[in-house]
Amino acid sequence: MLIAVFLANPSLAISAGQSEVVITSYSLTNPTLGYSDVDKSHNGTGSWSSNYYNDLNSNDKHDPGEPFSDSTQTGWKQAADNSCWLASACNMLKQAGLVASAESLYADYAMNGVPDKAGNTLTWDDGGLQEYAINYFKNQNPQLCANLQIQTFVGTNYIFTGNGVFAWEDINPLLTVETYLAQGGQVGIGMWPLMNSTGEHLGGHALTMQELDATTFSCTDSDRDSDYINGAGDLNTYSDICFGPISSGGHNYYGWYNDFYNGNINYYPVGDFGYICAITVPEPATVLLMFAAIGLMRAKHRA
Repeated sequence: MLIAVFLANPSLAISAGQSEVVITSYSLTNPTLGYSDVDKSHNGTGSWSSNYYNDLNSNDKHDPGEPFSDSTQTGWKQAADNSCWLASACNMLKQAGLVASAESLYADYAMNGVPDKAGNTLTWDDGGLQEYAINYFKNQNPQLCANLQIQTFVGTNYIFTGNGVFAWEDINPLLTVETYLAQGGQVGIGMWPLMNSTGEHLGGHALTMQELDATTFSCTDSDRDSDYINGAGDLNTYSDICFGPISSGGHNYYGWYNDFYNGNINYYPVGDFGYICAITVPEPATVLLMFAAIGLMRAKHRA
């Protein structure tokens, strides 16, 4: 499960000054290093949504380092598996060429945990965001990740009148994702099922974005095996709609949603995008050229 990064507030609904314009015109983009698809443990008697763990300190929670399994074990307890965000982060690091095995990294972090911004250690039963695991990996591997750049974007707490979709203020989220993919970056997204037009959102889900075109997006998903039918790297594809800009109060607003949750983009619940985590790893030569250019500008300034 993805933790919420914003809060719906129907009182802040935007009164559109113009009709909603659906954005169309983005080309299909493929990552250069291939796809990675870490899946949650689910081959035992558990399921996509739960695991079993040895509650060594009897606090009714999986703590870092405690053994866990997707199969029942005598005396072990069951808990919800909310690690989609962690799987997506491992996919992104693998696709960026920073880890040899996304599965091994996921297994390590799922058991032993990663810190969030508040200093809590999150494991497989905690909700989180891709940036937590990526920042932790970067701190663990400073030399390897010297050029790793991490950028996150979140939707606002404004919602569009009549449809409940969260607005993105002065950010076109679809174009943002497309731009990072086109530059060879890796992108993880977060979304929430939109249950009604008042902006009510339930528990979220994280995916690793792989391809975009005018009306669909393709992704790898920790909760589905269908993308392994023809071998690792096959994708799940869904319809999406991005509309805007809608001008209000001196800002431009966009909305972006999809049919992930029910297969019909015209009816609730739809998947409402609200979080983007993008990483890039510029080539060392690119970084050297950048520093050389900065040095040249400084030399000219001194002259």
